[in-house]
Amino acid sequence: MARIELRDATIIIKDGLSGTGKINEATPGSTDTDVGVDTLVLNSTDTDKIPIGARFNVGTAGNTTKYTVTARTNSTGVDEVQSLSASGATGGTFTLAITLYGETSAQTTAAISYDAAPAAIQTAVDTALAAVSTYVAGDLAVTGASTADLGVTTFTFSGTSVAKKNHAAIVIDGASLTGGGSEAITTTTEGQFVDQTTNITFTPAWGTPTPADDDTITFLPQEVAIKIGDGNLTYTRSKDYEYLLDRGVLDTVKEQDEIPMDVTIDGVYEFVTTGTGENITPVDAMYGEGGASEFVSASSDLCEPYCVDIQMTHAPSCGATQNEVTVFPDFRADTAEFDISDATISFTGRCKATKPTVTRVTA
Repeated sequence: MARIELRDATIIIKDGLSGTGKINEATPGSTDTDVGVDTLVLNSTDTDKIPIGARFNVGTAGNTTKYTVTARTNSTGVDEVQSLSASGATGGTFTLAITLYGETSAQTTAAISYDAAPAAIQTAVDTALAAVSTYVAGDLAVTGASTADLGVTTFTFSGTSVAKKNHAAIVIDGASLTGGGSEAITTTTEGQFVDQTTNITFTPAWGTPTPADDDTITFLPQEVAIKIGDGNLTYTRSKDYEYLLDRGVLDTVKEQDEIPMDVTIDGVYEFVTTGTGENITPVDAMYGEGGASEFVSASSDLCEPYCVDIQMTHAPSCGATQNEVTVFPDFRADTAEFDISDATISFTGRCKATKPTVTRVTA
């Protein structure tokens, strides 16, 4: 293994953020640095709140840029509103299939007369949703026209059990209506959770190819890059073997339990960058606190204690065409030692792994 000068290397502390969302903007421009977002599903505790510092790519053909979130706008919460249009039917019945947020199956109403008043529809809705233990009758309020087929009937998800959530569109079955026409459900106001991120500011600008409405956003880990001056990174791989004897003579060897890799990072930190301007220290990132309180554990099991991935990228100063990237996964810092006089920090801990992964990438 060639000697690595840490002055030519950058150590990156990475969390485990992942997830997806959708662009919610009719015509994004190539110079735009902010965009509306929806349909968020993150692996964080708050699954629809995008952390400042999150990296992301977009699923736009030809766009390979990595973007960084620098600011966000969070909703105070919005109640969902859906509308049932007039159909022109003169007879028959219809049914409504309603899937509340968090439920895996729809609840279907009994047959509703084509000319039912809102109060009758309300009764049918409440009866069907009584199968959902958390639902309270009347929380999905039915108002509007005197009959379902002479005007618009409005469904407002405003009660405590359904408020400020993004519910699936109600599905109508009008196959039993007669006299022509057809019913249609429209979401007129999409529900938003409290603290749901609705808009993000990012860097760099979109550029080209420019994303379009509903293109997928894929979120990547948050990062803190540490440039070390004098210092070192050491790690220890260990194996535990049992040597078995046969009548006093060495016979065979058995490998015992795996031993986690020990890692120590120490040095004089020249500077720290996040790409977003927020105030995050290496200690914050290592422990998921302070400025890194929205970091997500890098462990695939979020019930385990918080951990990070440590990535060391060595860029040789001799004009090499490749960088060496070494990753120490699932690192937990057992100790952090500070020397104020020498301006040094030392982290010592272990990885939930027996060895690092080493790759080489084009410089």
